[in-house]
Amino acid sequence: MAAWPAVKAALAAGAESLPEFSDTTVFIGPQSTKAAPTKMLEVGFVNDENNAGTYERSLAYDGTVWSETGEVRSTIVAQSGDADPSVAEGDAFDMADALVAWAQNDPTLGGVLSLDSEVRMAVDVLTIANARGTATELVLTLTYTTTT
Repeated sequence: MAAWPAVKAALAAGAESLPEFSDTTVFIGPQSTKAAPTKMLEVGFVNDENNAGTYERSLAYDGTVWSETGEVRSTIVAQSGDADPSVAEGDAFDMADALVAWAQNDPTLGGVLSLDSEVRMAVDVLTIANARGTATELVLTLTYTTTT
């Protein structure tokens, strides 16, 4: 069975366990309400396209073990009520840095991935201005390799 759904769930649970996300609304998938939280994380969803991520499985070693490499794409948004983007940037980068550190400190993502797994994250940065002020949107891509 693919690890991708469990990785997505672990990423959301990991974020919810971090103090940097204490005042952040976390969604698994796209935002499911019309609410406009000032800080949010959408795990397995990005606004630029419908690609929530990918995975590929192949037989490894002697053909008795599956290797899986995948990506889970997520969106972090921090909205500020003023024209200065530094507040929203600070909030967004604090959340991203905390999530990256969490994954680096436990590459099994709480036991979801194998002990020989590897994880890394990449971030695309977008700055937005709207009627509510400025916002920073980070597209966070968690890439993992594991065996099952």
